[in-house]
Amino acid sequence: MTAVELLERATVKAPLAAVKEAERIMQSAEREPDISIQLSVNGAAAKQIGEELQKVITDALRIISKGETPKIIAEPADLTTTVAAKRIGVSRPVLMKLIREGEIKSHKVGSHHRISVAEADAFRSKMLQQRAAEQRAAFERLRNLESELDL
Repeated sequence: MTAVELLERATVKAPLAAVKEAERIMQSAEREPDISIQLSVNGAAAKQIGEELQKVITDALRIISKGETPKIIAEPADLTTTVAAKRIGVSRPVLMKLIREGEIKSHKVGSHHRISVAEADAFRSKMLQQRAAEQRAAFERLRNLESELDL
């Protein structure tokens, strides 16, 4: 299968009528925020869609109603060390060191480490906060030095 064929299979084109319907649904949702989505297949009894999928659908509808293109991707619960390192913004060897030192929790699948998406995101957030704090402290030291030197 070529990349174009794969893209065409994964692409759903929304006609203008669907965009208008998405606008009407989102306007109703703004007035009544307690949304519940049900699905009926081939006339069978409607089943309630779970909360997480409802959020995905309403987010997609919100994007479509603005005339934009939503991109929906399935995210795994666990990441390989290569993917986690890229997501966090460090090299894989640095990530492995952090795992060995207990800075990042991981579990093993066979002989391979896996990191949960939540753990990777939490560590990245913590790392960014630390970096911002260090930058603020460095800026304050620079300002203090400037004051001392009367520049």
